[in-house]
Amino acid sequence: MDYLEGFKNLVERAPAFRGKAVELVIIANPAAGGFTIPKRAHENKKAFLDVLEWARPNPVLVKSCAARLHLTARSGHAREIAEAVADEMLSPGFTADITLLVTAGGDGTSHEAQTALANRMLRGGHPELADRLCVLRLPFGTGNDGSDGRHLAETLELLTSEVEIVKNPVVQVRRSGNQDIKYAFNNASVGIDAFIANLTNIMKSKIPGDAYKIMIDVACLFYNRLYRIGDIDVRTSRGGQPSWAERSRWLLIVMGATGHRTYGSNQKILPTDENVCCVREMSVFEKLSLKELFKSGRHAGHEKAILLKADRVVIGYDSRLLLQLDGEIIHLEGGDFPLVMELSEPCLPILRLRG
Repeated sequence: MDYLEGFKNLVERAPAFRGKAVELVIIANPAAGGFTIPKRAHENKKAFLDVLEWARPNPVLVKSCAARLHLTARSGHAREIAEAVADEMLSPGFTADITLLVTAGGDGTSHEAQTALANRMLRGGHPELADRLCVLRLPFGTGNDGSDGRHLAETLELLTSEVEIVKNPVVQVRRSGNQDIKYAFNNASVGIDAFIANLTNIMKSKIPGDAYKIMIDVACLFYNRLYRIGDIDVRTSRGGQPSWAERSRWLLIVMGATGHRTYGSNQKILPTDENVCCVREMSVFEKLSLKELFKSGRHAGHEKAILLKADRVVIGYDSRLLLQLDGEIIHLEGGDFPLVMELSEPCLPILRLRG
């Protein structure tokens, strides 16, 4: 099936781009489960054809639409492609009113592409890109926690409905003594969930299906045998003012770009408007019990969990931990602390249903 031509037809009829000259760029990972796992590939193809059939009689709304497809061939390739797209947008001869950059892959593909764009806007001195750009993240991976909808039909609704383009903040993460800034577009965290994500990444090629759910039980049993859980200082601020601080044996510290975030294939870690969650250490039995609450977000209000709003989190520790950024893993040592997680100004343009 020609996804490129079909997607171009949808964009031409999308209310979001009415009257605009659109540059459509699709970055697809052909190895993603949404393309390679037969059942998921069939479901995605059917969902796409159903939406395309519904939209085809609708009038063309855009001024023009030029479309191209890039297939990733290796780790880091999506970032390189997105960097080239950003450079093209900044060139004197670029005439499109808006670039719609679509990622069709897992959370890793979208993370790479968005990192390139965030670097250009937040570090490269080109915030104006946010006014001529829109990002759409299709759920072709395993977890799809960073996509614009858990299923393809839900995501494509953003191209067939009345929507608005809104700018989201991103989580910026800095290690002590390291000038390199990392980004999370869904959430960043340290602790047991980063350990689970690391195990999942290792086992993906060996365990079919959703390895994350299997690794949760493994982590509950073995995490504190492999990583010392000592006292960790956590301090938050909001609007430039200190808002909360506590030193405790934290099992998990998460910061989302916003509230209402999931990870690990729809584990509802941030089920409310609050964008920070801290969970205290507990017994193995409590961990196994609490994991069920995370699936539905019922850990909010639990005595072991604290949820709050913050735009800056500072973490102090003296030993090794794992950090995860939308599933990307970084090994931290004592010298990497204090670790700072901080929201950027709103900069990442995405589509959102009106109302």
